Amino acid sequence: MSMTLREKINRNPKQSAIIAASLIGVALLFIIWYNCSGGRTGPGKSYYTIDDGANFFEDDSKLIPPFKKDGRDAVRAHVFKCSDGKPFVGYLEMYSLQDKKMMEDAMAGKAPPAAYAGFSGQAMVKKPGAQNQWIALNPMTTAYYAATVQVVCPDGKPAERVYPN
Repeated sequence: MSMTLREKINRNPKQSAIIAASLIGVALLFIIWYNCSGGRTGPGKSYYTIDDGANFFEDDSKLIPPFKKDGRDAVRAHVFKCSDGKPFVGYLEMYSLQDKKMMEDAMAGKAPPAAYAGFSGQAMVKKPGAQNQWIALNPMTTAYYAATVQVVCPDGKPAERVYPN
C-alpha cells in the first residue's frame, strides 16, 4: 500500500523540514539574484530617490535600498508615465535593515541560505508622500500592498513603466 505525501511528511518530520528549508533557501537565493542582478531594468541601472519621490536619479541596480546618497537615505523609485509623457514616481521600495543585511551577506558569500529562514525576500513599498507608511507584504496587507504597486493614470488606464537608458 502506498503512503500519501501527508503520511510521509508526518512520519519523517526532520527530513521534511530539511527539504522545506532547502527549497526555501534556493527560492531566496533566486529572489536575491533576480532583485540584485539588474534583470528588471536591463542595463543594470535603477531609479532611486532621496526626497520621497519628488526627484529621482539613476544608479546601479545592485544597490540595495536604503543606502546613503549625499548624506540621505536613498530608496528605489519606480518611475512611470501617462499619455502626457511626463515621468513620475509611482511608488517607492526599500528593504528592512535586517533583510538588507541578509541580502548583502548572501551577495558577498558570507552566509549560507539556511541562515535566512526568516527572510521574506519582499521589499517594503509606499506611495510618495509624507503621510504614507511603508508596507511590508504579509497576509494582512496583501490588498493594500497590491494597490500601492499598481499605478494608474488620471484617465484610469495603467501607467507605463519607465526604465533607465
